[in-house]
Amino acid sequence: MQVIRVDTCPCCGAQDIDWPLHRSESLVEAFRMLSQRKYDGYMDGWEQQLSLAMASCRCCGHIWHHTRPDLVALFGMYAHGKRLKGISVSRRPNARMLSTMRGLFCYCTSADRVATLLDYGSGGGRWAAAARQAGFRVTAYEPTASRQGKIGDVELVGSLQAVEGRRFDVINLEQVLEHIPDPASDLRTLKQYCDADTVLRISVPDVARLGKRVWEGFPFNGRTMHVLSPYEHLHGFRQSSLQALLKTVGLEACAGWRLPLCLPRYALERWANALGSPFGRTSVLARFSRDDIPSRR
Repeated sequence: MQVIRVDTCPCCGAQDIDWPLHRSESLVEAFRMLSQRKYDGYMDGWEQQLSLAMASCRCCGHIWHHTRPDLVALFGMYAHGKRLKGISVSRRPNARMLSTMRGLFCYCTSADRVATLLDYGSGGGRWAAAARQAGFRVTAYEPTASRQGKIGDVELVGSLQAVEGRRFDVINLEQVLEHIPDPASDLRTLKQYCDADTVLRISVPDVARLGKRVWEGFPFNGRTMHVLSPYEHLHGFRQSSLQALLKTVGLEACAGWRLPLCLPRYALERWANALGSPFGRTSVLARFSRDDIPSRR
């Protein structure tokens, strides 16, 4: 396994770093327990090579693992992961998913063609299924075969080469960026699948809501996964760091009168976040600058 060291903030690029959590004997023991119970021992020995320290950006508040495994090791970890005890996850979309996708379809649809959506990192496919029910023509991209969920009437691909040269009306990234080693690089890669009107829907867990409790039970309490569980989640986003990431890659939050008309709940959450409310989801609808991408129309 190659160890990757990350000394600059993945969201804003700053090098002004705090160290909220250092290596300790209890942390190492909890990591070993996570390896055994979640991954059948696949991560055994990683604690000898990785620092297990956590870094926090003083500029945008982002949190990340100071050292991490390489991509080959990460994909192996995903393949060995098993569901912990509890209720099995439904494959069917819930009401919130359907409402969100119907609102997006209203916001992005065109009279001359069917709106298209790329579900980037689709996992079990619940959001892809919701998008299909909303009316989108859906392509679901999931690179980890063990996580792929088959959905009726949805194109499932395991490599982005399968969609090379295509552009989409919506690219959905639901709970994806926290798993990606370099989220800025991945977002820039997605630019080739966008035109001037493409909307990127980005949603990530918000560590700020946990406040001082963010480190309780880290990295594993013996029962449930932590929001910064190594190395499933490589990043701990908050509103400020997500906004910093958008600025870094040249994405601008969508605005205009059609947002509250088609997506009233999202518009209300954005308004509440702007006023400093801790409630609402850490999500955003954004577009790349129109100066950088030509319109297909």
